[in-house]
Amino acid sequence: MRLLKEVFGLTISEGTIANAFRRMGPAFDTACTAIKAKFLTVPVIASDETTTRVNSVIQWQWVFQSDEAVLYTILPSRSQTVTAAVLGEHQPKV
Repeated sequence: MRLLKEVFGLTISEGTIANAFRRMGPAFDTACTAIKAKFLTVPVIASDETTTRVNSVIQWQWVFQSDEAVLYTILPSRSQTVTAAVLGEHQPKV
């Protein structure tokens, strides 16, 4: 929000941003599905995770990246179920 104000002179509340994300939910889901499909075709995928707080609860920020796609998500788990949800049975070379 600070960046938008300093760079573009825009003042946007957190509620406005949250409402925009909520309205875009179906479009985000469609894009996420397409990105996951890209990962099933690439031989090299990098991933990393780190903690973040969502409503005062510790969750995990995940990023998956290849030369063709990037997927960023926040989930309550750090377990291998996250990578399984993204990659299914696909085993990249690296």
